[in-house]
Amino acid sequence: MTTALDFSISTELRADLKRWRTRSFLAGGAGAALCFLGFLSSPFQFYRSYLWSYIFVVGVSVGSLAWLMLQYLTGGAWGVVIRRPCEAAARTLPLVALMFLPILIGIPNLYPWSHANVVAADALLRQKHVYLNVPFFLARAASTLPAGSCFPGG
Repeated sequence: MTTALDFSISTELRADLKRWRTRSFLAGGAGAALCFLGFLSSPFQFYRSYLWSYIFVVGVSVGSLAWLMLQYLTGGAWGVVIRRPCEAAARTLPLVALMFLPILIGIPNLYPWSHANVVAADALLRQKHVYLNVPFFLARAASTLPAGSCFPGG
């Protein structure tokens, strides 16, 4: 005998969720506008700040994925409470991959080794040019994505 589950929500909760969604959308729009103003005032600082924030978001998402994999690997009941939040955080990996685009665009502002004239003038950078170049940087960045993270349900 199976029991039917009721996933309907009350009208009050639906109204609360709509209010929170609207507030979150407005906060996100204000944040995007401030980021744009920051980009216009100082692109170098914008890209550095964005890179720092991106690393934080990647750390949360990939850290949750690692925690989740460890919990599934050990199979214990110790991670049941945090399993669903970790799954939700790990599900943001496709968005995190999309958030890499501003870093891709800002490579010349972020990394001095992306300029050929700077590399030619510095003996140390000339020795490291095999590792520190834009195509290899992009290949390393693409290889750090967990398998299937760019595809929903992957």
